[in-house]
Amino acid sequence: MGPFLAKGPGQLDLTSCVLSDINYLRTNTTEVDGKETTLEAEKIRLTKAQADKAEMGATELKGELIRADEAEAAWIGEVTSMRAKMLSIPAKAAGEWAGSLSINESQDVLKRHISEALQELADSAS
Repeated sequence: MGPFLAKGPGQLDLTSCVLSDINYLRTNTTEVDGKETTLEAEKIRLTKAQADKAEMGATELKGELIRADEAEAAWIGEVTSMRAKMLSIPAKAAGEWAGSLSINESQDVLKRHISEALQELADSAS
């Protein structure tokens, strides 16, 4: 709040006080996202945002953080690879079924091929 301006002893100049307060508010507050805030609060918010950005940059440099687009690309690659390996199982297993395997033997063939596909994925991840 601005200073109280006196007309005389014990009397305030109301018009001057109001104008002084308006001037104070105009120079020391601002509107952010439709909300009135002080310049000091905005400086604190900016400083925190800069510190957060620097911390994330340092964490990324240490290899403890990866960018979202890089994580997404890696995940898409893994899922695509897994899809291809799973879709190849029927073709791989078909030759073994040609001899009319029993249900148990057919299950064993599928389990083996699925395990091999999953192991290939695990090996490519390490």
